[in-house]
Amino acid sequence: MRYSDSYMAPVAKLILSMCILLSLAGCHWNRSQCNSPVDDWNLTPAQRDSLMAILDENKRLRVELKTKDLDIAKLNAEFEAQTDRNKYLEEVNESTKHDLEQVEKQFVSLERRLQIKETKASAVATLAEVRLVFDNLVKEDSLFLDSPTATEIRQKLNESDELIQKQNYPAAVYYANRAHRLLQNYSSKRPPQLPAGKTRIVSVQKAKIRRGPSTKHEVVGILSFGTIVIQEDQVKDWARIKTKKGLAGWIYKKLIR
Repeated sequence: MRYSDSYMAPVAKLILSMCILLSLAGCHWNRSQCNSPVDDWNLTPAQRDSLMAILDENKRLRVELKTKDLDIAKLNAEFEAQTDRNKYLEEVNESTKHDLEQVEKQFVSLERRLQIKETKASAVATLAEVRLVFDNLVKEDSLFLDSPTATEIRQKLNESDELIQKQNYPAAVYYANRAHRLLQNYSSKRPPQLPAGKTRIVSVQKAKIRRGPSTKHEVVGILSFGTIVIQEDQVKDWARIKTKKGLAGWIYKKLIR
């Protein structure tokens, strides 16, 4: 470890004060002389006062050095503890990922045992049925295709198709059913359907809805990106729209798609 200037300064002061102490005392590094009481050192009052001041300073510097040593030890301990925590979290993350993979494999294995009698025809029919539901939902909900749920469903359907090619029909049915459950879950959380008309989506961060088809008309509302609207009419570059919450007005057509 590289010591900072704040740590080395007391050390330098301590060494300097020791040199002054030895000079004043006239000590020749003899054990008996160096261990002699101050009163036996034949010093003048001024020298004695200076020596006592140096001894006090030495004592203070030793305490300061000890304190800094403790601070450094504390920082080292905190650093090691944080390193251990980071390592532990990495291990937990890897362990969790591994456990999830094992659970997925166990589900596949269980499904295969329970549906061992599934035939190729049944697997193909199940996959085709789920793909049909998926395609219909894509047509009905323009936001669905770009959602994380759609990505996961496509992955399950592709895995089911690959398993059919490998003649693992029970597992293929399992993944197709998983995709079907995801579709059902998504459909159950969809907002109420809008009335018949041309469905549009706001394609900018904020779009103003006006009372008439020009910027001269009053703003009656603001829609955010991704809001679904129904286009009821059109006048040049303006479209009359209505939201599922009942907000109606005119919007510049280039702000929706």
